[in-house]
Amino acid sequence: MLCPAAIYAYIWRDHRQGGSLYKGLRHANRPYRKRYGKPDGRTKAAKAATKPSIDHRPAIVDQKTHFGDWELDTVIGPNHRGVLVTITERSTNYLLIRRVNDKSAAQTRKAVIDCLTESGLPVHTLTSDNGTEFADYQQVAKALKADFYFAHPYHAWERGANEHNNKLIRH
Repeated sequence: MLCPAAIYAYIWRDHRQGGSLYKGLRHANRPYRKRYGKPDGRTKAAKAATKPSIDHRPAIVDQKTHFGDWELDTVIGPNHRGVLVTITERSTNYLLIRRVNDKSAAQTRKAVIDCLTESGLPVHTLTSDNGTEFADYQQVAKALKADFYFAHPYHAWERGANEHNNKLIRH
């Protein structure tokens, strides 16, 4: 009887023998996130008390009935070369992408502002994760005259459209 474990065992045996079947897998042997030991030493975008939480976002945003509510994230290139800033509109899944050289807050801020300004599309709300690249969220909100919100840590489904697009880009 054929089961998923047997299929994966065959694929990894092929990989050990120099084959390339594993490259067709969606996650292609990515290592698991470290879940023990020291937490990462990165600085956070802002103190939790000062960041606008997704809990305070207007209810109409969750209904996906009007255009102009955007989700933001970054996609790191292979071997940490290059970064894509992805901006997804919630109601239509319209995607804007801008390449930046690194994941710094300044470059991310400039990419988001330039991309949304050049597009000429309406911007009502912006929702991102808690990454350090969004530390300049107040300047972004002011420049675009929009409200900025942060999803809860480790709750990727709160920005599902953007995460789905990022997964397709990586694949």
